[in-house]
Amino acid sequence: MSITESELDEARAGWGNALIDISRAFDEDGFDAARAVAEQMLNDAYGYGFGPVLFKPTMASGEQTFRSTKNGALSYFVGHDNDFPLDGGFGLKGWRAMRSVTAASFIEGDV
Repeated sequence: MSITESELDEARAGWGNALIDISRAFDEDGFDAARAVAEQMLNDAYGYGFGPVLFKPTMASGEQTFRSTKNGALSYFVGHDNDFPLDGGFGLKGWRAMRSVTAASFIEGDV
C-alpha cells in the first residue's frame, strides 16, 4: 500500500495540530489533560502498538536520543518522568501554530 504526497501533508498537519492541542490542554486544564492528549496523539500517529519505534525527538541527545517506547515519547512531549530527567515537555511550551516545510519526499512503490 503506497502513501501519497497528500497523505504525507495530512499526517504532518495532524501532528502539528496535536502539538497545539497538547499545549492548549496544558494551559487551560493542566498537566493531566495535556498528558491525556499526548497519549492519544501517540496512539494515533506513532506505531508503538506494533513494536519499537525509532522516534528521534528534536531536542533529545545522548543515550536517550531515540525513544523506542511509548513512555519515552510521552516523556518528551510532557516531561515529568524520572527515567528521562532532561525532558522539559516539548508539547507544554505554549504552541499555537505550526508550519511544516518539506525539503523533499521520496515515494517508491510500497516503500
